[in-house]
Amino acid sequence: MKNPFKNPYILSENNSDLFEEYLNPSEKAEDYGQDYATTNPKVTFFEQRIAALEGGTNALVVKSLHAAKFLLFKTLLIAGQNIVTVNPSTFQGKEKSKLQILGITVKSLSTYSLPEFKSLIDDKTGIIYLETIGENDLSIPDFARIIAVAKEKNIPVIVDNSHGVAGYFIKPLSKGAAIVIESTSEYFENAPNTPQAVIIEGNTDWSKFNVKTSPEEITYFTLENGVIRPENISASSKLTLIDLLRKSVSNHNKYEIPNDPLSLIHKLETIYAKASKRSENALQIAKYLSTNEHIAKVVYAGLPTSESYLPAFINMRNGFGNRIGFYLKDRTQTGAFIKSINEKNPGIELKIVLNGSAPLIIFTAPEDAISIVVALEFALNNLKKNLAEAHYLQLSGNLNEII
Repeated sequence: MKNPFKNPYILSENNSDLFEEYLNPSEKAEDYGQDYATTNPKVTFFEQRIAALEGGTNALVVKSLHAAKFLLFKTLLIAGQNIVTVNPSTFQGKEKSKLQILGITVKSLSTYSLPEFKSLIDDKTGIIYLETIGENDLSIPDFARIIAVAKEKNIPVIVDNSHGVAGYFIKPLSKGAAIVIESTSEYFENAPNTPQAVIIEGNTDWSKFNVKTSPEEITYFTLENGVIRPENISASSKLTLIDLLRKSVSNHNKYEIPNDPLSLIHKLETIYAKASKRSENALQIAKYLSTNEHIAKVVYAGLPTSESYLPAFINMRNGFGNRIGFYLKDRTQTGAFIKSINEKNPGIELKIVLNGSAPLIIFTAPEDAISIVVALEFALNNLKKNLAEAHYLQLSGNLNEII
């Protein structure tokens, strides 16, 4: 039988037979001296499929997005180097502290402009790091110009494409990025026993970045006549960065493999349809919120009034994503607003980010927009009620003073 892994774009005609006959977990890679979690053909199938969706050449699943970041940083950087990013909220708290322990500094801008961005780059800059949609401010970077600068300076670009939904909204590798990382919770909703993050490599020549990508020897596993066979490749062959990462995580990347790996592949095949519906809903919800008297500002790249509308329009496709944010006019009412949302629909996950002194409320548009719109309307009406009561109490107090 032909090796089904050679073409990750096409699923086998009989996937159940494929997984049952050739990918039986009893044929563990420990027999060949490597950790099963990083060489299990079930995982390899998933890696190659998601690499294909992103337009990449190779991929590696890891425990978490945090693990993906620091695996790359420890591999590509040394103490004394720096990471340049356009977003000051990209690395915060523990991540920033851990980078400092590694001797790596982060340089960022409070407000983006191309000349100022260029000024941050020096001979110690080892990585330019971008987020497709900013986790804490929902901003969209100026991909084309930033990557052009990176190529001019010969610096690899790493993009967190967690909210790009496996290349549906944007494929950073096609824009010139060297590596894409992403959290799979966007597609699997943190289902148990599934990979939580993935690193995807583009067609990158790492030798020009002075990065060692040739370990002494790598063992691959191939299917030949229905039998899994190990194949050793020496350092004389050109190896990718993913090959190096796979070797370095072999003892640090254990997690349970799903009992039914085929369901994981099927979920991956349905995420684009879900992303399309959520994006449509996000745009409608953003328009609805922008007309409400209690909302000071809506943050969504799909609105022409957004600062990110132009870079999103140029770089994104199939919509503008499903993440929405907004600021209340009366910031002191944020707590009451959140309480009202939780009373009406406790399943809605809201993220509160302090950008300056104003709290930004962020949420993800679901496939069913009705429940979240009802909850938002309920909470906003409660604000109107609270303001009316406050106004009434103030008037009563003034009358008492006059009497």
